[in-house]
Amino acid sequence: MRLAHLARRNRDESVNIFEAIASGGRYIEAAPTVVLGVFMFVGTVVLLYIRARKGPGPYLFACILSCICLTISLTTSALVPFPYYQIGQAILIPLGFHSVIAVLAAMLLFPQTVSAQFTARLQDVFGPLVKSIDLHRELLKMPSTSPDFVKTSESLSEVVKGAEAALTPVAIAGRLLQSDLIYNRFQPTDYKSIHNLARRMAVRANGMTIYWTLIDPLRERFPVTPAPQDLALLAP
Repeated sequence: MRLAHLARRNRDESVNIFEAIASGGRYIEAAPTVVLGVFMFVGTVVLLYIRARKGPGPYLFACILSCICLTISLTTSALVPFPYYQIGQAILIPLGFHSVIAVLAAMLLFPQTVSAQFTARLQDVFGPLVKSIDLHRELLKMPSTSPDFVKTSESLSEVVKGAEAALTPVAIAGRLLQSDLIYNRFQPTDYKSIHNLARRMAVRANGMTIYWTLIDPLRERFPVTPAPQDLALLAP
């Protein structure tokens, strides 16, 4: 804002902020607008780079809040013939109160750490895998010609697919384990080995479901399209 004010020709600090904004762009000049645009571009690129680099986590809302404050402050500065630094304060104070209320509500009303969220989502993976073991035992006890064999095999495939679908929320929570603030016997990063084990178990369970589809008596063994043949070669 200071550099844009130095590049401005028409400087008038006696103008009211509301009159300047409602003047229909009377105080807009090319040089200050270019300066503000450059700073807005560079600042937004840096904040978005930090957002993409850190991923989902505590940096998400900080980067979004910074982009909002940067955009509103620099955009308003182009309409005012003097550096109005209080515009950032007018943005941050309401959002700050909102953030404090949200943090207090999360700590007192709905307390849950990242580690607790990770373990809760991890149960959504191991639960279907345990059920798939029971279905495997049922399939081993019944013959392949049984009418319930196909239904049980399909149920097994659906259960394993549910375990694989639950891996995505686990991976999202696993990325935030390094930034978890917790005092416990186990470190948040100790759950990484369990996460890797859960992924391998889900992949192995998917491979076991293919075995039951191969021994399905109603399944076509070689579902291929026959190749076109020359009728002249088939003629006697």
